[in-house]
Amino acid sequence: MITAALLFLASFAVVFGLGVQQHNVHRGHRGLAFTTSLLIGAATLVQLKVLPGPTTWLDIAGYLLGSACGIVASMWAHPRLVALLRRPRRTRLSTAFEQWRTHTFRDLDEFEQAKRLDRSAGRTDPIDRGSR
Repeated sequence: MITAALLFLASFAVVFGLGVQQHNVHRGHRGLAFTTSLLIGAATLVQLKVLPGPTTWLDIAGYLLGSACGIVASMWAHPRLVALLRRPRRTRLSTAFEQWRTHTFRDLDEFEQAKRLDRSAGRTDPIDRGSR
């Protein structure tokens, strides 16, 4: 019974990892592909340690069911994992950049408005050079 449970979990982990890794490779998520490779390798080691012993029909059923459940779970989990890992994180640096960008563009908008007003008043340069 314990062997069947170990085979189920190891088979689930291998196929889950392979399914997630396929999505990661296809979509160019290199870091996630690296991480899933470690999961696949660890689960494969468990399979290699457990399988050489005597196996019963229960062990084979656990192995096969683990594979089937693993691929369905990876199809469900991958988009959720990517969304969770890609959530924008607010850091002090990103907040400071946002503030700088907001103020800079607001100042640029004011400058552009002043230039338009100067043009409408007949001046081509925002600085009135005729007052010297």
